[in-house]
Amino acid sequence: MRKFLVCLQFYGKNYSGYQKNKNCKTIQQTIESALLKLFELPITIEGCSRTDTGVSAKEYYFTFVADTNV
Repeated sequence: MRKFLVCLQFYGKNYSGYQKNKNCKTIQQTIESALLKLFELPITIEGCSRTDTGVSAKEYYFTFVADTNV
């Protein structure tokens, strides 16, 4: 298992904040969906903080663990 630290930038206008929510499109759900396609297994990310609806970030960090040789 490897632990990854990722820094990203996002424009949050079309999202309902960072944290997963069944009824809305969120940053966390979008990233986890992309990681599922990349690693072909479900991955849960842990972000450095939460954001409100419409909030953007210039520098946002999250971590995740995956069993990979990447």
